[in-house]
Amino acid sequence: MAETVAESDLSYPQSLVLFELREVEQATMGEVASSLNMSPSMVSRLVDQLVEKSMVVRKRVPEDRRVVVVSLSIKGREYADRLYKFYEEEMKAILSTLKQEELVNFISFLKELDERLS
Repeated sequence: MAETVAESDLSYPQSLVLFELREVEQATMGEVASSLNMSPSMVSRLVDQLVEKSMVVRKRVPEDRRVVVVSLSIKGREYADRLYKFYEEEMKAILSTLKQEELVNFISFLKELDERLS
């Protein structure tokens, strides 16, 4: 991928929002904030910035006009998919350099970390 997060005008937190929306399709600001362990005001600012970049769209829920959901635009989905594929390939390249024992230890560490964070 010619353009990575470092080379784009997206910040790391903005890319996290894109990845979250890539996984869930659409969500309220509160759901995104909770999932990313960020404050709602921070997510609101990030979404504002992503809307300006045409990466994210906001929609009011017809059943309750007070509720706003956000989702990826076509541009945002394409970018998130490319970025995800780039990171996946980078991770595979890095992990392929590990010896079997190192890989087992790394997986064990990730499982322990996941348990502690849950």
